[in-house]
Amino acid sequence: MQILLKTFTSIFYHSRLLGCATGICVYMLSTVAFSQSTFDTHADKRIQLFLPIQHTSQQEVADSLQNDLEHIGINQIEVKTAIYWHNFQQGLRQGHLGFYVAPPHFAAWAIANHGFLPLARLAEPLSFVIATNKSDKSLFEIGDLAYKPICSSKPLNLDYLLINNTFEKSVSSAIPTTVDSVPKEMKKAKSACAAFSISNHLLEREARKGTTKYIRLAQSLRTKNYVLVAHPKISKQLSKGIKDYFLSNRGEHQLMPLSLLFSNSGEWVKATTKDYPLEHADGLQKYWQ
Repeated sequence: MQILLKTFTSIFYHSRLLGCATGICVYMLSTVAFSQSTFDTHADKRIQLFLPIQHTSQQEVADSLQNDLEHIGINQIEVKTAIYWHNFQQGLRQGHLGFYVAPPHFAAWAIANHGFLPLARLAEPLSFVIATNKSDKSLFEIGDLAYKPICSSKPLNLDYLLINNTFEKSVSSAIPTTVDSVPKEMKKAKSACAAFSISNHLLEREARKGTTKYIRLAQSLRTKNYVLVAHPKISKQLSKGIKDYFLSNRGEHQLMPLSLLFSNSGEWVKATTKDYPLEHADGLQKYWQ
């Protein structure tokens, strides 16, 4: 559907969940229209939007988002992945210009130290667990994992930090081991990992499929989920446009493959600075100071 007015290029729908019953969810829809002039400020400069995608197999998510933003007239954005993980981390650590879909501890750091602005976040809380296979009768409590390989994703992700934090307090040593995909590693018939650090929502998702062969040995505190943050020097108009897109029905649908990596619902809601206090970044202090 298009609006035939000179200043408007496109519209999309914003949705609000009203309720669910017997598996049917009802949404209230309203239209959001963008003025082309909103995004023409400094049109010669493209602002990078970093997604926490760490594998080349997920590149199509970024490409699809890029195409959709351009289709509705948001031409100032260059969608980037975090395949080069160091660049993604350092952008938030050092306060580089851009939008970032950031984990809560990175976001808390960027908000407190560089004045980043939280715009929209995944509604579902986020927590991580250390789990092991029930079939290994030698692993019953966290101390049983001393000197054994515990698998997680890349360093300074929350699953990686949970291993360090847990074993610093509980046992003399563990062997943090990074893998390309923890869920895939868990499905292997034979894995070198004695246990896995994984988000609680992914473990619950497997349980709903009937996969109940894992037990939790440790769990992190729950925090707010991944959040879209903006560098304070980005124009308010552009920040509002990207925020409205993330909160819209169209944006939520487009982002769903990404959102489901960190939540089960994929719903986005407005974010505030209070959602991401500095203590969320405590685990980064010894690495980023």
